[in-house]
Amino acid sequence: MAHPAESGDRRREFVFGGLRSVDDFLNLDVELVRDFKNRKTGRFEMGGKGFYIKKHFACGFVAVLDELFHLRKPHIGAGHERAVLDTLHTIGIETMTVVAFGQRGKMLSRQRSFLVTEELTNIKSTAKVCAEWPSKPPTAGFKHRRI
Repeated sequence: MAHPAESGDRRREFVFGGLRSVDDFLNLDVELVRDFKNRKTGRFEMGGKGFYIKKHFACGFVAVLDELFHLRKPHIGAGHERAVLDTLHTIGIETMTVVAFGQRGKMLSRQRSFLVTEELTNIKSTAKVCAEWPSKPPTAGFKHRRI
């Protein structure tokens, strides 16, 4: 079952046009912006607002074993990204706001999950900022504030 994102002890309620289950979100028709291995990222609008959804599909045993073989903890699915975004908010770093999250399946290799975030507006992407550096290098102070 999909649940609205929680922030601390207070639950924030969001209406997503009747979407209630993990399958509802994973089957949501979106404008695809990235399709990589078992993940798809897409943009959609609801209630006049823009959102992004990252859909994670089953990755299989090979992906999990590969992570373990390289002595890395497998971060399969959207749960890890949700935890990172929540931590960034907790320590005061402005970033994407999670508005919905859900996952189905306990076995990592078969788990399916999604993460919905509010669309970021009035921002300049890191790629665009860095593309200007060859002709307009940043100051050392700018770099240090970003680290």
